[in-house]
Amino acid sequence: MASSRRLVQSLANRVTHTPLIAHSYRSQSLKFSRATPFTAVCRSTHPKPPSLLSSQFRRYSSTSTRAPSPLTDSKPATPEDAAQNAQRRSEERAFQITFTCKPCGHRSSHRISQHGYYKGTVLISCPGCKNRHVISDHLNIFMDKKSTLEDILSEHGQTLLKGRLDGDMEWWEDGTVRAVAGGSDNGVQGQIGQAAKQQENAGVSQKQEQEQAQEQAQEQAQEADEIKQPGHR
Repeated sequence: MASSRRLVQSLANRVTHTPLIAHSYRSQSLKFSRATPFTAVCRSTHPKPPSLLSSQFRRYSSTSTRAPSPLTDSKPATPEDAAQNAQRRSEERAFQITFTCKPCGHRSSHRISQHGYYKGTVLISCPGCKNRHVISDHLNIFMDKKSTLEDILSEHGQTLLKGRLDGDMEWWEDGTVRAVAGGSDNGVQGQIGQAAKQQENAGVSQKQEQEQAQEQAQEQAQEADEIKQPGHR
């Protein structure tokens, strides 16, 4: 009897303890399922290794913020360079062009090199309206054929008045003589006076020669009349 009671009690204990064990297993599984999202979140917070695209983007973006490097090595201008440029400009053959800008009516003078005028392309910027005017184009940048200012004006029925500079005087093709701005007024006036006197003297001498020729022709005519009438005195 005692052994049978012990057997029944042991069975009863096993039956009552089984749900508790199962419950404990469920609670553990529940806890494990709740902990799973947390581990996933922790993994998501870990830094990922940078991809090739992102590394390239950072490399190019970092270089784009730098100042662009010049194509050629540029050095700051020194007084020696300025003096050399001034000497070169003074020695090279050059033209001085004076024109009136049609859009704004501003008249200005500019200095251009003869080499650039006959071999390259020359543009002049108007100081008034900042418009650029083509003076010559031998590189066919703006025109289909090589052109100078004479060619450009001739296409519009216009001509170019040329002149030459001799000291402080300007000698133009139409016979006009002008003094260069900045020259000595007394010297210029003296040169103008001398030129005027020379022209006046040349005109007077020509007039005298014509009068003398007329007088000689009249005398010859009178002598011919006297020869025809020998008895007339």
